[in-house]
Amino acid sequence: LDRSFAAYQSREISPALNKRWERLVKSIKSMLPEARCDSGDPSAIADYVRERSGLRDRIKALARRRSDGHQTMLRELEPGMIVEHRNGRIYLVCRVSVSGESRIYQVCPVSQADDKSWKKARLTRISPERIKHFFTERIEIPEDCSRRQLAGLANSINPALLSQPQKDQDDEEKTEVGRLNKMVREMPCEECPHFSVCHGAGRMDPGSPIGEFLRFFPLMERTRAGLWISFRRHLRFLYDTGFASGGGSLTPDGYWACNLRVDQPLLIAEAIRRQCLDDASPAALASALAPFVWDRGIEIDTASRGESDEAEQLFRRVAAAIEPLRDLLRLRGFDAPPLLFWPAEAVYMWASGCLWDRLLETVRANEGDLASLMTRTADHLRQVAGLTETHPELAAHAAEAVKLILREPVYVD
Repeated sequence: LDRSFAAYQSREISPALNKRWERLVKSIKSMLPEARCDSGDPSAIADYVRERSGLRDRIKALARRRSDGHQTMLRELEPGMIVEHRNGRIYLVCRVSVSGESRIYQVCPVSQADDKSWKKARLTRISPERIKHFFTERIEIPEDCSRRQLAGLANSINPALLSQPQKDQDDEEKTEVGRLNKMVREMPCEECPHFSVCHGAGRMDPGSPIGEFLRFFPLMERTRAGLWISFRRHLRFLYDTGFASGGGSLTPDGYWACNLRVDQPLLIAEAIRRQCLDDASPAALASALAPFVWDRGIEIDTASRGESDEAEQLFRRVAAAIEPLRDLLRLRGFDAPPLLFWPAEAVYMWASGCLWDRLLETVRANEGDLASLMTRTADHLRQVAGLTETHPELAAHAAEAVKLILREPVYVD
């Protein structure tokens, strides 16, 4: 390692800094005698502190967004809106009045409103805090509407036909919060007796050894001594994602994944491992790899008219499947470039036989960038085509996709 080119490029560390670093590592190890992680590996401690902090921040942000969105809807509540109470009943908001600084909402329960028993359909007050969901549909309520007319309007509502976009969003956010909480629970920190040392409120105080260590750690990563630290970080990430075993060797997935000489190899390997690409046509397979090739993060407008539905469906499936891994990359401080759809759309159209001039009209990108996108995507496909022993059908589709892409004017024989 000391004779490697990476070591040659790295900065030398002064003896004083090296001594300070060794003192910090020894101090941290003595503070965490029963640690659930490897207290002798500085990068493990830094990664877990950073990862858990990032997860908790995202959970809090989701909670704030849900609360803010709900409060906004409450402020906009007006007659004619349909809401669901926390007790599960559905109500039609009939009247809104103001008393001092408070707003009073009078509602009619949909389930009790019918022509024969309209007298039972009394207007009742409802507390805004007890409203669970808001429906999209609205009912026009005249200003001088009688109680019987209100009952008739409520009776016209079919609960089975109501749409709940907010409920769908809430369900998605609950699922996401559940996933993030699961990631937190699975971390070794949760059952560690030294939890407060690494994650307590005072960990970043000036006199805290763990705080000094965390502030000093990024500096060490950029030095020659940090090469081994960086190697351990990458290796531990492979452990945690199932591409390497605890003994330092590759898992079966790791063996074929290490043959992918591509941009973002772990993300592409994850898409393959989760079988997202197994049933993809050659053109769709090429489109699925294109977003990993374009790493500039620049969105480009397209003027296609539903010609890339297959590519879009596959793009969404791949993006959803690899999102947990992309999350972990970001939380651990690794790069996870954004995935854009337009490269997938451009490659899909070209691989499906679209003429080059029409592609330039549809995808408003520089011609040189498009040509580079095609050739680099073909290079990625060649790597996938090499997985003949472990993924023969996928490899065959990748080889066929290369032929679809490398045609004039992208490639001139």
